[in-house]
Amino acid sequence: MVDPGEPPIKPSSSNGQLPSSLAEMAGAIEDFHFGESQDPIAALKAAQYNGKGLMDPIKSVEDKWELLPAFLQVKGLVKQHLDSYNYFIDVDLKNIIKANEKVTSDIDPKFYLKYTDINVGQPQRNDPDAIDRSITPHECRLRDITYSANIYVNIEYLRGGKIIRRKNVVIGKLPVMLRSANCVLTNRSEKELARMNECPLDPGGYFIVKGTEKVILVQEQLSKNRIIVEADSKKGTVQASVTSSTMEKKSKSYVHTKHGKIYLKHNSLHEDIPIAIAFKAMGIQSDREILQLVAGQDEQFKEIFALNLEEAARLGVHTRKQALDFIGTRAKVAKRSMSSIRRPASEEALDVLGTVIMAHVPVERLNFRPKAIYIATMVRRVLMAMQNEKTVDDRDYVGNKRLELAGQLLSLLFEDLFKRFNQELKNNIDKILKKPNRTAEFDAYNQLSFNADFITSGFVRAISTGNWSLKRFKMERAGVTHVLSRLSYIAALGMMTRISSQFEKTRKVSGPRALQPSQWGVLCPSDTPEGEACGLVKNLALMTHITTDVEEEPIRKLAFTLGVEDISLITGAEMYRSDSYIVYINGNVLGVTRFPMRFVQNFRKLRRAGKFSEFVSVFTNNHHQSVHIASDGGRICRPMIIVENGQSKVTTEHIKMLKSGAKSFDDFLTAGLIEYLDVNEENDSYIALYEKEIIPATTHLEIEPFTILGAVAGLIPYPHHNQSPRNTYQCLTVDHDVLTKKGWKPISSIGAEDEVMTMNRATGAQEWQRPQGAVKLVHKGDLYRLQGEGIDAVCDPNHRWYLSSKGSPNEWKSFTAEDMISGRLEASGCGQWSQDASGFTTHLSHKIPSVGKNMNATYFWPDCPWLGSEIRASAAGRLDWCRFIGLVVGEGSIEIEENPDGSTCYCVVVRKSTEIGFTEAVFERLSEALPVFKLRAGMETLEGKRCWRVESRELYDFFAPMMRGPPSFDPLDDGMCRSFDHSLERAKSREYGSSDCLKSMESSLEKRWLHHDWIFLLDVAQARALLEGFGATDNASRPSRTYSDRLGWARNRNLSISSCSSGSSGCDSSSAFSDDHSVSSAASSVASAESGDEIYFVNSSIPMVQDLSVLGMMAEARVNIELNHQKGDWMPSIGAKSQTNGWKVSFLFSPHHSSVAAPKPAVYDNPRHDGYIYCLQVPNDNFMARRATLYADHSQDVVSAAQKPFFTGNCAMGKQAIGAIAYNQLNRIDTLLYLMVYPQQPMVKTKTIELIGYDKLPAGQNAMVAVMSYSGYDIEDALVLNKASLDRGFGRCQVLKKSSTMIRKYPNGTFDRLADAPADENGIKQKRYDILQADGIAGVGERVDPGDVYVNKQTPVNANDNSFGAMSQNANTIQYKSAPLSYKMPVFGYVDQVLITDTDSDQTLIKCLMRQTRRPELGDKFSSRHGQKGVCGLIVEQQDMPFTDKGVNPDIIMNPHGFPSRMTVGKMIELLSGKAGVITGTLQYGTAFGGSKVDDMSRLLIENGYSYGGKEFLTSGITGQPMECYVYFGPIYYQKLKHMVMDKMHARARGPRAVLTRQPTEGRSRDGGLRLGEMERDCLIAYGATQLLLERLMISSDAFVVNACQRCGLLGYNSYCTYCKSSKDVVKLTIPYATKLLFQELIAMQVIPRLVLEDAV
Repeated sequence: MVDPGEPPIKPSSSNGQLPSSLAEMAGAIEDFHFGESQDPIAALKAAQYNGKGLMDPIKSVEDKWELLPAFLQVKGLVKQHLDSYNYFIDVDLKNIIKANEKVTSDIDPKFYLKYTDINVGQPQRNDPDAIDRSITPHECRLRDITYSANIYVNIEYLRGGKIIRRKNVVIGKLPVMLRSANCVLTNRSEKELARMNECPLDPGGYFIVKGTEKVILVQEQLSKNRIIVEADSKKGTVQASVTSSTMEKKSKSYVHTKHGKIYLKHNSLHEDIPIAIAFKAMGIQSDREILQLVAGQDEQFKEIFALNLEEAARLGVHTRKQALDFIGTRAKVAKRSMSSIRRPASEEALDVLGTVIMAHVPVERLNFRPKAIYIATMVRRVLMAMQNEKTVDDRDYVGNKRLELAGQLLSLLFEDLFKRFNQELKNNIDKILKKPNRTAEFDAYNQLSFNADFITSGFVRAISTGNWSLKRFKMERAGVTHVLSRLSYIAALGMMTRISSQFEKTRKVSGPRALQPSQWGVLCPSDTPEGEACGLVKNLALMTHITTDVEEEPIRKLAFTLGVEDISLITGAEMYRSDSYIVYINGNVLGVTRFPMRFVQNFRKLRRAGKFSEFVSVFTNNHHQSVHIASDGGRICRPMIIVENGQSKVTTEHIKMLKSGAKSFDDFLTAGLIEYLDVNEENDSYIALYEKEIIPATTHLEIEPFTILGAVAGLIPYPHHNQSPRNTYQCLTVDHDVLTKKGWKPISSIGAEDEVMTMNRATGAQEWQRPQGAVKLVHKGDLYRLQGEGIDAVCDPNHRWYLSSKGSPNEWKSFTAEDMISGRLEASGCGQWSQDASGFTTHLSHKIPSVGKNMNATYFWPDCPWLGSEIRASAAGRLDWCRFIGLVVGEGSIEIEENPDGSTCYCVVVRKSTEIGFTEAVFERLSEALPVFKLRAGMETLEGKRCWRVESRELYDFFAPMMRGPPSFDPLDDGMCRSFDHSLERAKSREYGSSDCLKSMESSLEKRWLHHDWIFLLDVAQARALLEGFGATDNASRPSRTYSDRLGWARNRNLSISSCSSGSSGCDSSSAFSDDHSVSSAASSVASAESGDEIYFVNSSIPMVQDLSVLGMMAEARVNIELNHQKGDWMPSIGAKSQTNGWKVSFLFSPHHSSVAAPKPAVYDNPRHDGYIYCLQVPNDNFMARRATLYADHSQDVVSAAQKPFFTGNCAMGKQAIGAIAYNQLNRIDTLLYLMVYPQQPMVKTKTIELIGYDKLPAGQNAMVAVMSYSGYDIEDALVLNKASLDRGFGRCQVLKKSSTMIRKYPNGTFDRLADAPADENGIKQKRYDILQADGIAGVGERVDPGDVYVNKQTPVNANDNSFGAMSQNANTIQYKSAPLSYKMPVFGYVDQVLITDTDSDQTLIKCLMRQTRRPELGDKFSSRHGQKGVCGLIVEQQDMPFTDKGVNPDIIMNPHGFPSRMTVGKMIELLSGKAGVITGTLQYGTAFGGSKVDDMSRLLIENGYSYGGKEFLTSGITGQPMECYVYFGPIYYQKLKHMVMDKMHARARGPRAVLTRQPTEGRSRDGGLRLGEMERDCLIAYGATQLLLERLMISSDAFVVNACQRCGLLGYNSYCTYCKSSKDVVKLTIPYATKLLFQELIAMQVIPRLVLEDAV
């Protein structure tokens, strides 16, 4: 470095090449100063060239990082999506076709149709007459159509005895992923993309469905075919599980401990199988051999396992035949046709063991040894965990996870659709072949085209809704796809790299959220929606790749070549020798190696030599003595530089070749210089961050440390100098449950796979939504309890509640618990706190929502194919079916009887002594309509009850899992209820067929449990019908009952079920279900009980109480739960004392939205508080919760049942900046676009910014910032802006909104039309039609004011009239009504674009894009890249702003108090670097773990005459005096956020009024007024401003003149008193209309208010 005392040496002007000799170096120096020593060598050492000294260490970082752009050039930022989709097109489709290649007929055994090949074409338009049939994505966006390509198959089939072959037969359309191999944009140049109106920077990886851009988020799942060992220390159990996944089957198997013994468990078995019996059934009959396979020579393991051998001997199982019979009798037999003969138990066992349990381990020619060895390794892992709990697996370890991408999800969807397509095809072929007299020769090709829309619509429906509902694979997922965020370029990019995590039910909430060490380099540690503490939604790091499947067989052969011994030839003693390592390939046992290190080393050498795929990983696990080879898809891997003998294999020469283009990234791979490592192989490596850290043991070198960050987090300059984001959460305590589709779950265990009940605040509708985040935080402050009539909640002070007010019952505003007690609640509207009759303090005018509108479509029970079409098609039939379910669950049983002929009879029985007529009618109608409903004639039973008995195995299986749990199930044990697995119990239903379990069905009825998944899918009418059936039960006379179930009706016994709900297919009056059910076919109506109807049930089972409350909510009823009787109370109905508490569940049916009065928060010491608070984040900002059931200590006695559920708020959402979104942004017509007018690239860049192209599509501007206090308008992060900067375009943006309408053609021959502006009788047009042109549409560029019409559309009055008269009507006589598009924004805009096109369905589509240009104003929100956001507090004239001695004014003045608490040092360094860059005319770098150094920046400032600390001498623009201190002054990159005052500000003078009260409406969207609340009124009273009060509360609100009688005090009419029959004493008064309305309502309630009038003085 240069001595400070010497003059600086000028930098060289050469091209950057270092001189080859000292002489050349000396000659290159222009001014060579020897200094005092006159030593040329010292001077040469001090000389600097391009910032490098001769003695400086060589910086390899600048060279190595060139590999990163080379990697992105090959892989791209969304390459994982494209690779996955291409693999699906090229490989998965062909595999699915091969697995389902043949369609046969049951009618004609000779007939077959075989698929021989499949391929996907290029996207094409549907119009067959088009000259150019190719279509671009941009056209699909504009025309609202799907960007899809035809799926072609080659088929071979039989026609008339001849084999016919056809090629390229279309069976449907597949949405095409942009930039995939089948997309028209692939491998196009920038000019070609411009001609297609596409942006070259757009990464692709998403779909266009119905004109909307949809992205399939990456889904995180546990590894398939891998053993996961877990231990439960509380229960003392250990469990090894494996999820088997093959093309044919997907299932989960367990090896677990119970009472110290080990069992094999699977859903296909009625009960767990002792492990020794499972081994014997697989051919390992010798106890010694079993012991060796499991324990080897380890005496401890032998001792632990010996119990299991004794268990087999105790059960009398010694031979393979006995073992197979033992398992076969416990296997669930699949349903077969009636004619087929039931197989022997041993064959059933072989089938289950061979193809179902551990299905991924193949069994060839009944050789079970590989599977037995695999299970033995699982057992050994269990034994190891029993001995040492540290050997269990971590579910959250990234190596145990696999990522599901678009290709895998589409593959599952296509497989399901294709199988259903083939089934429909087979059914259609059979129907035709059944006909004996066909007019033409049967050609199966014609049938293919009939079903072509089935696959197309299946793909479109799944991607557009995001619901992957595949019953075949037991897959029910919602929220798989999201609309691609186009707020900015980086918002779209961040969405493409996002990973949606799946919660594990058995793990604590903190586990999946915690930052795992294994995430280093593969998942971004910073980029999560709610900060580092959340971690639910992750993002991929910059340099990652997600693998696709690699063929396994070549790798298997290679492993044997490298010395692996086949596992089938190995004994247990050899397997577990100290020098033996078991080799696994994708979870399957392959063999054993004696030299694991040598094997792994040779395997890696072959991989580096390119002999097989670079994405195959191999690693050793010394704890388990195993070597794992992985070639499956979904693993995250990243490239590393290989280090050998302490030297990096990548040298400067290689980098030079890379820069010159002589080598690419793939060349580095094939040359063995770099390789991909997945997380597991990283654990087997020794990785150095920098070259200087390489030691002899090092195996790999990081390419760049900043690649541990993702694409979005990499934009922040100097992030390693900032504090982690501090987010405030609003949370509930642990003792709350949340309503999910699987029932009530504790808030602490809610996972990403759960769907949570939320309320749409705009419509009040209940909606199921997946959580976007869930957080568990330590809480040490106060807790508040909100307790009222039917509500109980405990939260922290910041928790958010959505409350309605008396004046706006359907509008929900946000208040925190602290707001509610600090006075903001009273200030927001009229009302005050008051104590109700129950002693609770609630607010008179504010309510909390508790039940919304059930918007479910009609449910059709898709799992019940035996439910006939007459039931499904008829609304009355569906409701009767629900009533029947209610009757059985409330009063029925299921029984098994033996017929005289020895056959078994399965029955559903209902016994009743009341409501005979109602029940009889339901049973009669169902028996007529339902073939499986075989009703035995009614008869009297011993108890004097009427009995209905339905003989049906289908109905028996349907009710079995609902009627009761297993014999050990206790309905009062909440923990047991929560873990109750309905699907497992349904599968176990045959187990209860034994006479032992069903000797007395009546005695076990109290153990039934109503809950089933479809309860949450019922529409309003169905839920109420089920309640009606349940309510008609007769449970009074059961003296043998332990639990008393009674029913009471408060008012009306019979509910009125009076419509088909929306979504139903109409009502069939011609069916067995007559019109006496009061079933109307009005699609818009919803079934409702009479307003005020109330029913209640009394029940002791908490699960039943909970299910009834859920059912009530689906029925839109107000649900309340209260104590009916206590444990020990005398119960006359059973003649004994009650053994449990009894709970009364009441339902009040009201047409209004149900809500409860807001209780006053009070400080509360929660005894159930675990020290944490829990928060969910859902898109609707609220979710349904309730206080959990409270049990007494050390017992199962319920102290408090769950109270009424309520909707409560969640965490705040993240914000995004406005910027440029794409090069084609001005050609797009999106729903909502925010565009910055003058975007700039940041002065302080990062390497990531250049790599992802953010500098080409930026979202911000460089602002000169002065860090100082100014005017007091800058407190709380508010900013002071320079008016002249705003005039010059700082922060200016454009908001573009789309409006569209369809010009439809109707079935009756009428159609919509565009019309001229209407004129009055004088021919004068209204002003609001001025901008319309001759075609009825406003011209482009026209200014549009509020209320102006820009599309004058008219629709025919009789559009929906399909009668003959309407169809034959003359076109000239059709009457039209106006349906114009008018401008509703509060500020004028301009017509930016108008598009007239047609859609796929040949309807004309008109789109108008409205443009507003907005400049920053007070209240607009800005943010720096460091997360410091603030609003504009003041806009100051330039002459009043302070200025530097060079005359520079700041654009923004920021308060210095924003730094200390937030510790954003990175922002301060950004200012310093940006200032140095501005002065020297260069862009500086703030890359993480590197970037421009502060010392260098300070030196640059000094060299250019500035202060080294970035401070300036400022002069006040107001006084002209110098500032008292120096001010930190320089450029910082600021982003404008989408939150603008113009979108939120609201005021009005006159406007619309509510119809009922005639007072001004409330809310910005309804142009409502501003409320003068009770507290404001009190202030005016205190001031004595009576006339202002009069004017505000009456004259300007709802003044109304009434006639009042002075004699009787009642209201008159038309100057006449109807009570006094006289007009003598009637006078006119002006009162508020609401007062008059109140009087009339009171009179209607038989309360007569009388006015006492006096003359005014």
